[in-house]
Amino acid sequence: MTKFNLERLLENKPALKSLCKEGHKNLLIFALQLGIIGGGALGISKGVDYFQNFEKDMIKKSENITAPRYLDITQKKDISKADEFLIDFPNCIPGAGRINKYLIPDSSYCLVHIRQVHPTENMFEDDKKEVTKVQKDIYSILSFLIEKNNIKEVYQEGLGVEIEEEINRTKVIREIRSEEECFDATIELRHEGKLKLKGAETIRSYLTGIAAKDLFIDSIVDSLRGTRKLKADSMLRCLKRYTDDREDILLKIASKQTDPAVLCVYGGAHRWGGKESCGKDYPLENQISTDNIAKWNLLNPHKKFSLIEITPINYPKTEDNFLDGLINDDHFTTK
Repeated sequence: MTKFNLERLLENKPALKSLCKEGHKNLLIFALQLGIIGGGALGISKGVDYFQNFEKDMIKKSENITAPRYLDITQKKDISKADEFLIDFPNCIPGAGRINKYLIPDSSYCLVHIRQVHPTENMFEDDKKEVTKVQKDIYSILSFLIEKNNIKEVYQEGLGVEIEEEINRTKVIREIRSEEECFDATIELRHEGKLKLKGAETIRSYLTGIAAKDLFIDSIVDSLRGTRKLKADSMLRCLKRYTDDREDILLKIASKQTDPAVLCVYGGAHRWGGKESCGKDYPLENQISTDNIAKWNLLNPHKKFSLIEITPINYPKTEDNFLDGLINDDHFTTK
């Protein structure tokens, strides 16, 4: 078998580096040698070469679609249903500011991430107005997809699979709606009977993530008070537990369905893509998030995901770099 320097090969590829740390090093080497990362048996040297150049090979094929250089997206013969769904997915939707599509050939699923700003408890009036604007956009986006694309269900962030059926009951939805401080698009559409809410994670993963987030916020408060300086790597682990771990669970849950379309409404801080899967020009790349799709597709070559990201018109630009800003803040220390 062809020998190669694994460390050099994985340079600037955090998603695949993480596989080594998780005990998948031998599988990673085997996959690289067989060329699995290239979408098939490309041969040993070709497989490694494809992996090294994958970021460069992902190019803009149209205004909205990024795909491998070799792929002719105008030819739909012999493409998967998920690939066809991505290509045919609307480029303009009421309420959507940006629609970016990243086509991974031979995918079984296409994850559509509608980015939201969360309604939360005890919001200030200005925050409430901002959230309501984004939620109204999401309502327009989902209403369009329900009517034009026959979308019937959406994976709801924070909803455990264990209580999915209970949440979808009319009485429960009515109670949730009456307690909301501001407009919530998915709850409203469920109340209207137009949409079913799907469990996107487990109760345990959600509570673990929230606990990690609370620990992070408490540590920020301590730092502001001058009580202590934070170790950046420790805080990164907290944030990853809040984001990446839960994102991986959604891919696992969604991979059990038969429909290639996987719609989810998640906070904009979540991102399943990265330069490894979506190319060097991926706009939401940051130092915190792992490229979940690159990692998943490597380990599950027969259940691969492509990605569509929808950013609502009123989604605040400051949210895109919020987490990066925290990590770069002078309240952190690497010592």
